[in-house]
Amino acid sequence: MSIQKRRGYRHEKALEARLGLWRVGTLGREDLHDTNHTAAVRLSVEAKSRESYPIWWRDAHRQAWNNAPPGTVPLVVWHLTSQKHDEDRVDLRLADFEAILDYIHRLERGGPDGERPAA
Repeated sequence: MSIQKRRGYRHEKALEARLGLWRVGTLGREDLHDTNHTAAVRLSVEAKSRESYPIWWRDAHRQAWNNAPPGTVPLVVWHLTSQKHDEDRVDLRLADFEAILDYIHRLERGGPDGERPAA
């Protein structure tokens, strides 16, 4: 197995553990699949691992993080000129994404605290 394939495998396994997904990368489909069929948000993940990010990508993220007020989730929205905005891409930190997913799952269980309200 090549170095790149081993690095990709380790990345997929780490995401599988962190996000509670099923790794299916060897089956020719998405790398990770959400098996929670009751969730309001189900994920299909294509995992990529690089040794470094391009400078322009790092600069955009640094700007988002530096400008974000406390208590907000910094993200970068990528837009290609002459393309519809529906096709824009959103980047955010994995830890912030996990917090958003956790909040959604708590709402599914009945409220922001994860407990069903009393009847």
